[in-house]
Amino acid sequence: MRSDRRVKDRRVRRSVRLADALRLQLEAVRDDAGLRAVVIADDDGFEVAAVGDATQCAELAAVAPIVARGHIGDDARERLAREDVVVRAIPASVRLYVCAAGGTGSRGDALQRAGEGTKRILGL
Repeated sequence: MRSDRRVKDRRVRRSVRLADALRLQLEAVRDDAGLRAVVIADDDGFEVAAVGDATQCAELAAVAPIVARGHIGDDARERLAREDVVVRAIPASVRLYVCAAGGTGSRGDALQRAGEGTKRILGL
């Protein structure tokens, strides 16, 4: 007996190109959480993918690994807190970080979603 039930995919926009797929994922997370910027950074502080103001994204990528490791001074920590910056490591076989600025609601959930989407898209 064949079922006509179709799985509803909540992703409306997609791409088979990795760079576009990551950007679309981050745009959805940014828009849903009301974030100003969302960045996936590598362990050297370079952008893997980003949405938001280009200058702010480059800055977020640069500080993400430093913040995630806790190697940051009090003055910098206070500045990042004032700018509503949060960073989380993405548990994967390579060191990646998701970093966001601004936002309303649960940014932790947004960062989790961005990290999970990144892992899925990159096959990690």
